[in-house]
Amino acid sequence: MTKGNETELELTRMAATGEALGHHGKRLFFVPFGVTGDRARVRVVDESKRGARAEIVEMLSPSPHRIKAPCSHFGVCGGCQWQHIDYPAQLALKRTLVIEQLSRQGKQANPPVEKVIGMAEPWVYRTQAEFFVSQDGQKGFPDLEHAHIVPLRECLVMEPSLWELLDGIDFTDAGIYSISLRAGLNTYDMLIIFETADDSAPELELDLPVSCVLRRSDGSIFPLVGDPFYYETVKGLPLRVSANSFFHTNTAALEVLLSLAEEYLAPGGHETLVDWFCGVGTFGLSLANRVGQVIGIDSDPGAIEDARTNASHCDNVLFIEGPVEKLPDSLQPPVHLAVVDPPPDGCSAEAMKSIGRIRPRRLVHFAQNVVALARDAQRLDQAGYRLQVAQPIDMTPQSSQVQTLSLWRLPSR
Repeated sequence: MTKGNETELELTRMAATGEALGHHGKRLFFVPFGVTGDRARVRVVDESKRGARAEIVEMLSPSPHRIKAPCSHFGVCGGCQWQHIDYPAQLALKRTLVIEQLSRQGKQANPPVEKVIGMAEPWVYRTQAEFFVSQDGQKGFPDLEHAHIVPLRECLVMEPSLWELLDGIDFTDAGIYSISLRAGLNTYDMLIIFETADDSAPELELDLPVSCVLRRSDGSIFPLVGDPFYYETVKGLPLRVSANSFFHTNTAALEVLLSLAEEYLAPGGHETLVDWFCGVGTFGLSLANRVGQVIGIDSDPGAIEDARTNASHCDNVLFIEGPVEKLPDSLQPPVHLAVVDPPPDGCSAEAMKSIGRIRPRRLVHFAQNVVALARDAQRLDQAGYRLQVAQPIDMTPQSSQVQTLSLWRLPSR
């Protein structure tokens, strides 16, 4: 079919990218804001070898799981994709995506995938947000095509404290194009990160107890007010997080994730544990009192500085700055346990080879999306590991993304 043509479709499943899928003859259609079970008239808006992308023109028979999205910006703002699906169905569909990706792309036969752990309250969970500033001074999120800024009146997945913080910023410098907000859910600590067109410091008026920094175009951080970091506490563990350091956006779900990692690894108190992509030390430090030694590795010098600060109370923890693809000579077997928490794209082939050389007996892997999960699963399988369990965790409700913690073992000799 060509662009502009219309047809009727039965939408039968969801894609890893978040759209609903349907077939017309042998042609595959990707339909944003569709739901499995919808029957709709759609119009083709784009064509590729992979399939046609189409928009819904008329809903002929809605899925029983279709609901009215509560956010007034839904369908325009690029932040959420699944608000039109009831939450129990979101969880079921996400489990199906994990199974499909592990089976098809990850080459795992009958993968042992648990039911998705959802949130008791699938709203107001985000403790971080980045707003962009349009030329006329409106603050908002990018639209679906990342072409325009959508001025926001509300965001139903963001912690209210971030809205209050945003409303408390009075700036007159038109050079500001980005404002990133970070908040500690359990500490009430807050940090604002500004970016400007010419790297000049903005003129600010703040009547709030909050730290502010300027992130320059080269990535360097210039403190404006207070410290260039904030604190969060997770499962009683105090963590310093600098402006450039990665930290999960859902603290409540992160605590569940850490408990699961401990359960899956089942440390006996004497093991050496390696925390690949350790960031500020979250996983490794949460397990430090259950193992003999923790070694964390990350290429981000700022995150490693945070991790070392966070480990000041531990005498069995070592954090190493450097690429995980090139392990230092000091890291030698035996390594008994491992945590792998890679970036959103997953592990590189070189990083996976490094993990395979050390060969920890038990390994937990965290994937931020199903595509990265499947790719890393195939590489872990090729390295000799066998999947024991995959536990999806819905850390980003109302979005099409699902995060997964999986346990892998080397077969007994």
